This record gives sequence, C-alpha cells and structure tokens, in this order.
Amino acid sequence: MKRYIPFILLAVLGLLINACYYDEELELPQDNEPITEEVSFSADIQPLFDQSCVQCHGGNLNIAPILESDVAYDILINEGYVIPLDGEASILYRSLIGDGVALMPPSAPWSAQKINTVKAWIDQGAKDN
Repeated sequence: MKRYIPFILLAVLGLLINACYYDEELELPQDNEPITEEVSFSADIQPLFDQSCVQCHGGNLNIAPILESDVAYDILINEGYVIPLDGEASILYRSLIGDGVALMPPSAPWSAQKINTVKAWIDQGAKDN
C-alpha cells in the first residue's frame, strides 16, 4: 500500500493544478490606454450593445437593463446603471470588468479597448450624443 502513496499524491496534485487552469485570461482595461477623443453614445457605445448585448438585454429575453437603441440611453441613466463623470462607480463599467457584479457579457468578455471606450464615455459625462 505504501508503494501507491506517491502515485496517489501525484494524481491529486495533477487534479489540483488542472482545476485552477483558466482557458482564457480576462483582459482588463489598462490605465495606459486612455481615450482622449470624445466618445459618442450613438456612434461608439450603442453599436457595442448591438453587437454583444441586445440578444439578452432586449429582444425576446428582455433581461434588465434593456439595451436596444430606442431605450438604452434613458434606462442606463435614469435607472442608475451609469453615473455620469464616474465610470469607476457605474454598474455598467463594473459589469464589464466583473467588479462586484456579474461579468458581462458572460460568454466572451470585451477587449480592453471596448471597455475603455465605455469608461471614457461615462467619464466624459455620459452624453446622449
């Protein structure tokens, strides 16, 4: 029996190592990638929602917040998902980085560039432009 202990320990160690393995590393926004140009809700933010979000946050599922183009801005502002001038405190931004709320989108986290675009829009005042 003592002969099998090293093999058992090795098998357990292998399971533990593989249990902690991640297929993809989440790409978090980098502070060295600031966006200095003005970000437009209609030209820059809504297209991101249309590509990745409205399948669940609109259409047949209608999971809150609804992010369809005709209502997204008003819902984000009026229901507190966005705090203009404060991206770090905004639920929208925090959900994109998984900070205290569910990571969105759950199937494929956004690139740092997309996340930084949303944060820049919020930090610039979250204008309806």
